[in-house]
Amino acid sequence: NDNPEMFAYAVALVFARSDDKEDPKELVTSDESEKKIRAEQASRLLIQLKKIPGRDTQGKINGKLLIAWIAAVRSLLSSWARSDVGDRQIGQLLAKSPIGDDRVWPSEAVRDGMEKTLNQNMGYGFRVGELNLRSGRIRVLIDGGNQERDLAKQYDEWANALNFTHPKVARELRKIRDNYLALARNWDTQAGIMKRLRH
Repeated sequence: NDNPEMFAYAVALVFARSDDKEDPKELVTSDESEKKIRAEQASRLLIQLKKIPGRDTQGKINGKLLIAWIAAVRSLLSSWARSDVGDRQIGQLLAKSPIGDDRVWPSEAVRDGMEKTLNQNMGYGFRVGELNLRSGRIRVLIDGGNQERDLAKQYDEWANALNFTHPKVARELRKIRDNYLALARNWDTQAGIMKRLRH
């Protein structure tokens, strides 16, 4: 998925324009059945993408190449009136970043790329993507929000580590921390209800 055209094309097939203008011919089909099939295939592609783009000849993520990839995707999606949804999809993909060599998430190259390109929509997509990656965890209801508090602590530590070098990324990590603290309170409430029902 180092090809920015492929990524932008998939986004354009799934999401509608933000204006009332017409799409270029390569994005349009008059066959409604084919349109639906293309949108479903593109949606699956976006969900299944796991490899972070912007890789060098050794296959290693490179911050400058990632920034160039993001710029290319944004240019295409801007011309197709899909800038906001495009940035959200980029953010969701970047949430699949590996952990860095310094044991801080996201990885060094991804945080470098994000720091230079981050905006509100990318940040939103990044947080949604992170939450999606955590879905489906096995939990014991009576434990309340212990899992979420542990995660919140981890994200707070990562944010503190990036506070001076990558302040924009650190801000997003703190938003993720706050999301988990809110979830922890909700799970605490449910655990309290379960305990009362058992007695």
